[in-house]
Amino acid sequence: AETRGLELPDGWWTGVEVPQPFAEVVTTQLTTTDTMVIEIANASAVQASLVEWTVDRMETAGLEVPAARVIFPPARRCLRQGVSGATLDPTDLRVTICIEHGEICEGDSACRFDAGTQRTVLHEFGHLWLERNVDEAKRRKFLEMRGLRVWFDQALDPYDQGIEQAADIFAWGLAGEPLKMHFSDATPQELTAGFRLLTGVDPISPLS
Repeated sequence: AETRGLELPDGWWTGVEVPQPFAEVVTTQLTTTDTMVIEIANASAVQASLVEWTVDRMETAGLEVPAARVIFPPARRCLRQGVSGATLDPTDLRVTICIEHGEICEGDSACRFDAGTQRTVLHEFGHLWLERNVDEAKRRKFLEMRGLRVWFDQALDPYDQGIEQAADIFAWGLAGEPLKMHFSDATPQELTAGFRLLTGVDPISPLS
């Protein structure tokens, strides 16, 4: 039926925003060793296992995992928005992971997270952890170490910002696979020094 140009009557529904069905349904909850609660929304069992793996890597390194909500949006929304990300509102920490169920595991047998998948989820959790645990003085030391001018400035290329290099170094220090950095001017020794400065602990990933 053709409805173009049809004038609909006003009523109580006028101006009401209809929510997207199942936009954020909590499917799993994890409790960390520090009794922080991680809510996982819209996740398959494989997607939830990726978050469990991430929490385990952080706890293995001796890092406290912040309470947060991890959201796996519908594929259409990921296509529209384009990327994974972290929301750093101190009262509402969220991680959005745009990796579909079928993209997470390598091969058809045992589930093995590839380097790209590990980088994505650890990088975004890194943003949450760094926001909670790295103060201004430590940010200045990191910028000096890496030869950068600013911690965060959206006008700059992402990896000219301390916040993005720090999140990538966080991921490098926790990954179970060797990760190639998006910035190419850091040796394994320099990455190790950066990870130690940010976290106060040694990396657990293979040095690469």
